[in-house]
Amino acid sequence: MSSMPHLASRIFGTPLLIHPRKLDVILSVLGPRLGVAMSDDSQQLIKHLAAQAPPASPTSLTSNIAVISVSGTLVRRAAAVDAASGLTSYAAISAQLAQAVRDPAVNAILLDIDSPGGEAGGAFDLADQIVAARQIKPIWAVANDDAFSAAYAIASAATRVYVTRTGGVGSVGVIALHVDQSQRDAMSGLRYTAVYAGDRKNDMSPHAPLSTDAAQALQAEVDRLYGLFVSTVAVNRNLSAQDVQDTEAGLYFAQDAIDAGLADVVGTLDDALIALSEELQMKTTSIARIQGSGREMGISTPGPSMKRSVCMQNDATQTADGQTNQEEQHQPADQTGTGPAKDGDAAQSTGDQPGAQVQASAAAQGHDIKAASAQVLAIAEMCLLAGKSEMTAALIERGVSVDQARKELLAAKASGSPEISSRILPEAGTQTQAKPEDSPVVRAAQQRAQKQRDAALVTHR
Repeated sequence: MSSMPHLASRIFGTPLLIHPRKLDVILSVLGPRLGVAMSDDSQQLIKHLAAQAPPASPTSLTSNIAVISVSGTLVRRAAAVDAASGLTSYAAISAQLAQAVRDPAVNAILLDIDSPGGEAGGAFDLADQIVAARQIKPIWAVANDDAFSAAYAIASAATRVYVTRTGGVGSVGVIALHVDQSQRDAMSGLRYTAVYAGDRKNDMSPHAPLSTDAAQALQAEVDRLYGLFVSTVAVNRNLSAQDVQDTEAGLYFAQDAIDAGLADVVGTLDDALIALSEELQMKTTSIARIQGSGREMGISTPGPSMKRSVCMQNDATQTADGQTNQEEQHQPADQTGTGPAKDGDAAQSTGDQPGAQVQASAAAQGHDIKAASAQVLAIAEMCLLAGKSEMTAALIERGVSVDQARKELLAAKASGSPEISSRILPEAGTQTQAKPEDSPVVRAAQQRAQKQRDAALVTHR
């Protein structure tokens, strides 16, 4: 077959991110075609794998959560490869991920992983894509059951990693094989002669023993990829490089995976789906929550490890001394008076808060909750995509429009400053601006004017 030399070049003499024992599976498929003899046990193993080939449509949508299947041996591209070998391409996973991120019906993504790993080429690019995508939508992963080597590089990029009770993660290492077929060639009466230019052109030839220089070059590439693998896992899992190296490419199962820092929760795919659905529900409820009499809207964006909150207020929530009267972040949303303020409520509020401006119309002062929530989410998403998440709170508190936020983000990116902070105080925003009569400067000027008037009256008398 014309594709066999190409397939052989993807297996032999090139670094792989794969569980060593599972390498026999690939060789069981390609071995007879490449002239590599395999054991009977390996032949039985491939028959079992063929019965578990990946489904034609590996992406499913459950409760607005896209479940992307990552199964079988991973390769950059799966074209011209026997489907019975159970190969999955990084390109296909990447396309499914991009589609899920773009789809407005998808609120979160769950990676259902059962793979021993595979080719190095494409693995780290996909991991980086997942890291970028999780800034837009939550992405969790489940080792269901195996997420080894390249598959774990993918899993580590998720915000949260589940592992089943019988599942495992790890195998953070690199391996390369060279097959010396020179003796078999001689027994077959064949002798290959390579004519080439460039001393390294014939390195890794299967028809000659591996030379010392070729072995050193292959080892150097294995070491380079190992360093890249270690740094990727260390950054994604918030571990030190030494912690990752200390795993020695070992396999970690269930609670041991959590103790090693390679996973977060022991649970099934269903457990992860339920937890992710609950987190999405909590986020939606928090965004839509209205506190008080329609004068204050709490906006929260909870994540697995932290929650941020920003309160958008109008002038009716100002007290007489100019201090903002904020509700507690975690106040229950079902308290009385959570609906839009009525005319009577507005009048009562004016009496309860001396110095507050009387609202001309309760409807004019009430927040459009849906529009405000959409604007806040749009600004937060733009900040994350621009890599300026530290600007999110300031932009929201100031009540800037989406267009104005985009302009400020572009200006911040253009400045090239590694640290960008807002110089505009929250009190200067359009939504939280204090009344002029509450300003200490204005009060001081008024007091001085009053003293001058009093002195003039005394002189006149």
